[in-house]
Amino acid sequence: MIPLLSAFASQPAPMGGWLSPGAGTAGVIAGGGHDAAATGPTLPEPMREQLTLDFTVPAQPVAGRGGLNLSAGVREALNAAIKASGKSRDDIAAAMSASLGTPITLYMLNAWTASSREDHKFPLQYVVAFEMATGSYALTELHNTRRGCRTLIGADALLADLGELEQLETDIRKRKQALKRLLSETPRGAA
Repeated sequence: MIPLLSAFASQPAPMGGWLSPGAGTAGVIAGGGHDAAATGPTLPEPMREQLTLDFTVPAQPVAGRGGLNLSAGVREALNAAIKASGKSRDDIAAAMSASLGTPITLYMLNAWTASSREDHKFPLQYVVAFEMATGSYALTELHNTRRGCRTLIGADALLADLGELEQLETDIRKRKQALKRLLSETPRGAA
């Protein structure tokens, strides 16, 4: 877990928060104006415990020829999500059918997950229904891994918003201090 609000933020994150630099290194949303690795967290222990976010800056993908072909990854993610759900394939197909308003059959689900059925591709428009039916984010995570991004869900998203606001407050405080210092050094009437 990384302490939220404790590291100097130097890189804007795509979702509007701030991340410490370095692909694949620990990133921190927001900042307290110093390097946490060098000086430690700034918040009292009880608050640090409440304001933590397990966050690693995803590495940017390096795509070689065919490196972004997701066929095998989609099949693996589908199979892993089905297995982890503890539900039968029939139940998953029925739940998908109900939420989509389109018939999804066991045969279709089996074709999408079989490595021997390369000609059957899982349709993008069914991703949300599948993830809801299985209670997973397997396909979202596959996408994120390949794109070098991360989805924040539930409380993590709220912590990121809080961190962004803390960073804005820090930036405003620093800007105000700089302006006050400049004002004190500038004679009245001078430009």
